[in-house]
Amino acid sequence: CEESELKELIPILDFIYRLHDTAVRIGLLGIYEEHDPDGMEDRFFRAVLTLVLDGWSAENLEKFVSFEISRSRETGVDLLRKMIIRDGCLSLIKGNTPRDVKLHFERVFFNRVGK
Repeated sequence: CEESELKELIPILDFIYRLHDTAVRIGLLGIYEEHDPDGMEDRFFRAVLTLVLDGWSAENLEKFVSFEISRSRETGVDLLRKMIIRDGCLSLIKGNTPRDVKLHFERVFFNRVGK
Protein backbone atom coordinates (compact mmCIF):
# COMPACT_ATOMS: atom_id res chain seq x y z
CA CYS A 1 0.00 0.00 0.00
CA GLU A 2 1.06 3.54 -0.67
CA GLU A 3 1.65 5.84 2.28
CA SER A 4 -1.30 8.01 1.22
CA GLU A 5 -3.54 4.93 1.34
CA LEU A 6 -2.24 3.99 4.77
CA LYS A 7 -3.24 7.43 6.05
CA GLU A 8 -6.86 6.51 5.21
CA LEU A 9 -6.64 3.85 7.93
CA ILE A 10 -5.79 6.28 10.74
CA PRO A 11 -9.44 6.97 11.69
CA ILE A 12 -10.10 3.21 11.93
CA LEU A 13 -7.04 2.67 14.08
CA ASP A 14 -7.99 5.58 16.34
CA PHE A 15 -11.51 4.19 16.71
CA ILE A 16 -10.16 0.74 17.61
CA TYR A 17 -7.93 2.32 20.28
CA ARG A 18 -10.96 4.16 21.71
CA LEU A 19 -12.95 0.91 21.77
CA HIS A 20 -10.16 -0.74 23.74
CA ASP A 21 -9.98 2.18 26.13
CA THR A 22 -13.72 1.89 26.77
CA ALA A 23 -13.50 -1.88 27.26
CA VAL A 24 -10.68 -1.46 29.78
CA ARG A 25 -12.48 1.28 31.71
CA ILE A 26 -16.06 -0.02 31.81
CA GLY A 27 -16.20 -3.34 29.98
CA LEU A 28 -17.20 -4.48 26.50
CA LEU A 29 -20.83 -3.58 26.95
CA GLY A 30 -19.77 0.00 27.64
CA ILE A 31 -19.05 0.20 23.92
CA TYR A 32 -22.82 0.38 23.35
CA GLU A 33 -23.04 3.43 25.61
CA GLU A 34 -20.03 5.32 24.29
CA HIS A 35 -19.78 4.38 20.62
CA ASP A 36 -23.20 3.36 19.21
CA PRO A 37 -22.08 0.38 17.11
CA ASP A 38 -25.51 0.13 15.49
CA GLY A 39 -24.96 3.56 13.95
CA MET A 40 -21.60 2.75 12.36
CA GLU A 41 -21.44 3.42 8.62
CA ASP A 42 -18.81 0.77 7.90
CA ARG A 43 -20.95 -2.35 7.45
CA PHE A 44 -18.06 -4.78 7.82
CA PHE A 45 -16.80 -3.16 11.02
CA ARG A 46 -20.35 -2.93 12.42
CA ALA A 47 -20.98 -6.62 11.71
CA VAL A 48 -17.71 -7.80 13.28
CA LEU A 49 -18.08 -5.57 16.33
CA THR A 50 -21.64 -6.80 16.81
CA LEU A 51 -20.35 -10.39 16.90
CA VAL A 52 -17.84 -9.36 19.58
CA LEU A 53 -20.54 -7.71 21.66
CA ASP A 54 -22.84 -10.71 21.15
CA GLY A 55 -20.25 -12.85 22.94
CA TRP A 56 -18.59 -14.80 20.14
CA SER A 57 -15.41 -16.61 21.10
CA ALA A 58 -12.11 -15.41 19.64
CA GLU A 59 -11.66 -18.72 17.83
CA ASN A 60 -15.06 -18.63 16.12
CA LEU A 61 -14.78 -14.95 15.28
CA GLU A 62 -11.35 -15.39 13.74
CA LYS A 63 -12.48 -18.33 11.59
CA PHE A 64 -15.66 -16.59 10.42
CA VAL A 65 -14.12 -13.19 9.72
CA SER A 66 -11.05 -14.67 8.02
CA PHE A 67 -13.37 -16.67 5.77
CA GLU A 68 -15.37 -13.54 4.93
CA ILE A 69 -12.16 -11.63 4.15
CA SER A 70 -10.88 -14.36 1.83
CA ARG A 71 -14.27 -14.60 0.15
CA SER A 72 -14.31 -10.87 -0.57
CA ARG A 73 -11.15 -11.13 -2.71
CA GLU A 74 -10.16 -7.59 -1.81
CA THR A 75 -6.59 -6.38 -2.14
CA GLY A 76 -4.45 -3.45 -1.10
CA VAL A 77 -5.73 -0.98 1.44
CA ASP A 78 -9.23 -2.52 1.44
CA LEU A 79 -7.80 -5.89 2.47
CA LEU A 80 -5.58 -4.26 5.08
CA ARG A 81 -8.59 -2.36 6.50
CA LYS A 82 -10.52 -5.60 7.00
CA MET A 83 -7.52 -7.33 8.56
CA ILE A 84 -7.06 -4.43 10.98
CA ILE A 85 -10.73 -4.58 11.94
CA ARG A 86 -10.48 -8.35 12.44
CA ASP A 87 -7.39 -8.11 14.63
CA GLY A 88 -8.73 -5.14 16.58
CA CYS A 89 -11.97 -6.95 17.37
CA LEU A 90 -10.13 -10.16 18.30
CA SER A 91 -8.00 -8.09 20.62
CA LEU A 92 -11.15 -6.75 22.29
CA ILE A 93 -12.35 -10.29 22.99
CA LYS A 94 -8.98 -11.21 24.44
CA GLY A 95 -9.08 -8.24 26.81
CA ASN A 96 -6.00 -6.52 25.46
CA THR A 97 -5.21 -2.93 26.35
CA PRO A 98 -5.04 -0.04 23.86
CA ARG A 99 -1.26 -0.19 24.15
CA ASP A 100 -1.25 -3.93 23.32
CA VAL A 101 -3.30 -3.45 20.18
CA LYS A 102 -1.22 -0.46 19.07
CA LEU A 103 2.00 -2.46 19.42
CA HIS A 104 0.41 -5.36 17.52
CA PHE A 105 -0.60 -3.10 14.63
CA GLU A 106 2.81 -1.48 14.45
CA ARG A 107 4.55 -4.86 14.47
CA VAL A 108 2.28 -6.79 12.15
CA PHE A 109 0.90 -4.25 9.70
CA PHE A 110 3.36 -1.39 9.68
CA ASN A 111 6.75 -3.08 10.33
CA ARG A 112 7.82 -0.53 12.93
CA VAL A 113 9.50 -2.85 15.42
CA GLY A 114 12.30 -1.04 17.19
CA LYS A 115 11.77 2.25 15.35
